[in-house]
Amino acid sequence: MPKLSKRLQQSYEELSRYLRTFPSTRELQNRLAAELGEVLSVDALALLHTDPVTFLATSAFTVGMDDQARRVFSHRTYLRNERVSFLDMRSSKQTVALLSEYTRGNLESEGRYLDIYKPRGLRYEIRACLNTGDDAYWGGLCIMRGDDNRDFTGGEQTYLAMLAPRLAEALRVDRLRQSIAGDGADQVVTLLLDRHGRILFRSRQADGVLDRFSGDESNRLDGLPWALAAVVSFLQTGPTGAEGAPPQMTVQDRLGAWWTILALPPEDQPDGPVASMVVISPARPEERFPRLMAAFDLTARERELVELIAAGLSTKEIAGRLYLSEYTVMDHLKKIFGKMNINSRRELMALLYHEGTRIP
Repeated sequence: MPKLSKRLQQSYEELSRYLRTFPSTRELQNRLAAELGEVLSVDALALLHTDPVTFLATSAFTVGMDDQARRVFSHRTYLRNERVSFLDMRSSKQTVALLSEYTRGNLESEGRYLDIYKPRGLRYEIRACLNTGDDAYWGGLCIMRGDDNRDFTGGEQTYLAMLAPRLAEALRVDRLRQSIAGDGADQVVTLLLDRHGRILFRSRQADGVLDRFSGDESNRLDGLPWALAAVVSFLQTGPTGAEGAPPQMTVQDRLGAWWTILALPPEDQPDGPVASMVVISPARPEERFPRLMAAFDLTARERELVELIAAGLSTKEIAGRLYLSEYTVMDHLKKIFGKMNINSRRELMALLYHEGTRIP
């Protein structure tokens, strides 16, 4: 792996320290964009916040991209017809990828280059998957340079590969803060969308729910918050669930509440103006559970214990089920409670099943 220059090493160390103490999501995004813009000579950037279970983007922070670029980018980010998508990178356990390398210099073989980069004078791209060393992917970072710049060096690839797990951990902590302080979801909303993701109809309570994902128009694409636009784009183009079930996705809004988004095709008039009906409803406990466990960074054994506690098993019953001593189970519970900042099973159950519960 190529070594870092003195400048890149200093930037890595400074950002690593900052990522351990950042005060808010907005400040994290702004600091990251400023630092990368200076040390990597960035012309455009997209930081995707993703669901740790599915690695689908739930929101994005962009710099140097106009509204049309952001719109096309949101629809292309996870499409399987990309030569190398973020999902492909995850499957191959690849942290960093260069557009120039996987296209072997034939940039026009990649759709997003033709649709987004080339018309705006952008040529070079590097992508990084942000995961914490396990199967939890918390984000994706996409950095672009213009025609008048150069491709990314080996040292710069090393820099991003080293920074990726640090940034992933920061996004995990940020999600944990939101999960703990979240204001619960309590409404069901229906939207009718056209093929471009534009809203044709919304139910009466839709505006209040949509505002929870994006508080101002600048963070929306054709009236749909980015947090939903990226998800709906995948749901409209991606595979269906088990046994042909409609695709669905569980995401978190900017206030920390969990929602499940379900995309349904129109029942009749397939060629009509309505491309999909989207139902946004409060997520059930079993839908929030794996995402909360990932946010608290529990091990596989600790998650297993939490599942058994949630099922109502006693310490003795858990010990018998897992072939452990009761002392070992109690030791595991102590570690779990410490990670989750709680003191009892009652508080654990409240956190799992009552979304609005706040933990001190």
